[in-house]
Amino acid sequence: MRVLELINRMGLGGAERMLATLALALRSRGHSVHIVCLREFADSPVPREHFEAAGVRLWELKKTDGFSFSSLRSIAEYCRSEGINVIHAHTHQVNHYAVGAALLAGVPVVVNTIHGISALNMQWWAKGLFRMSCMLTDRVVGVCEEVSTAARKRLGLPASQTEVIYNGIQTRDYLSISPRRPDGRFVFGTAGRLAEVKNHRSMIEAFAMVHRSHPHCRLEILGSGELQAELELLTERLGIQDAVLFRGFSSDIGAFLAGIDCFVLSSRSEGLPMALLEAMAAGLPVVTTAVGGVTEVIKEARCGWLCPPDDVVALAEAMFSALPPADGIERGAQGRTSVLRRYTDDVMADSYLDLFQRMLKRCQHTHSPLKPELQGGVEWK
Repeated sequence: MRVLELINRMGLGGAERMLATLALALRSRGHSVHIVCLREFADSPVPREHFEAAGVRLWELKKTDGFSFSSLRSIAEYCRSEGINVIHAHTHQVNHYAVGAALLAGVPVVVNTIHGISALNMQWWAKGLFRMSCMLTDRVVGVCEEVSTAARKRLGLPASQTEVIYNGIQTRDYLSISPRRPDGRFVFGTAGRLAEVKNHRSMIEAFAMVHRSHPHCRLEILGSGELQAELELLTERLGIQDAVLFRGFSSDIGAFLAGIDCFVLSSRSEGLPMALLEAMAAGLPVVTTAVGGVTEVIKEARCGWLCPPDDVVALAEAMFSALPPADGIERGAQGRTSVLRRYTDDVMADSYLDLFQRMLKRCQHTHSPLKPELQGGVEWK
């Protein structure tokens, strides 16, 4: 199978991390995998050299703002020259390019993955364009039940056109992590972009409440973003700057997780965050807001404590609950078991391959939605 993974740009977000994980897993199974970025291959979660060593083809179009017919034409030409069978688009930003290129080049299958509910919050014209492109998409995948349900409701998609495939992670860097040795401290930690949707502000305020009665506690934050200076000022204003460590960005997430006792997620909106699955694979108990697919994962695994989003007091109470003598080690073990059963890169890759194969098989036995005159591609004039 020849799969083109299409995304706006390769950065450090969850969608990009999921795409990278899936691309490498598909390639390891012997499939031809191509990653095309409409814009640029920037701060990728996987170095360019790693992709190239694995045999994953990379191409960045460096598109500027606004619709680009030349980019559409380039993608179509690339699909024809490489014999692409499946275009897998990520988010609403690129789906119309995926559908347009498939129509022009005769690619039989287009699949779109929606990575979070917040991705559906768009201007009316963007929503209309995305909905129209989804009508010509073989399947729209949600990374959890809640995202899939939201896509059907907000975009008016039939249930038969949507599907749920959970995110998966490479577990090898996390399974060897053991509970941190007691040293008189208890370390909460989080990993993610320092952006509004992650709501680190609530986490810091909740931690301040915990720290007042448990001054041995620490909070470590892995990640970078536009809010770092503001968040650092907040810790100073709350008088906890010596107990909060901003670690900046690092690709060595395993080393970070090995140094904490409990993972905390304070997001306002999520799909199924890769950072959560990595923390679970590391055997860590989790304190998190009940958003997106997080709720179903935590309840099924019984590996942590849930609280409403944007509720500082409830988040602080959940963090209190995680302190010793809580059953954190047992909950962490249950989370690791759940990841190995349901959320690995192998499980995710198998699910997408099954979907791609079913869609290709359907094209062989039914009339393609493409116009007949476009069935083998078109010649450019």
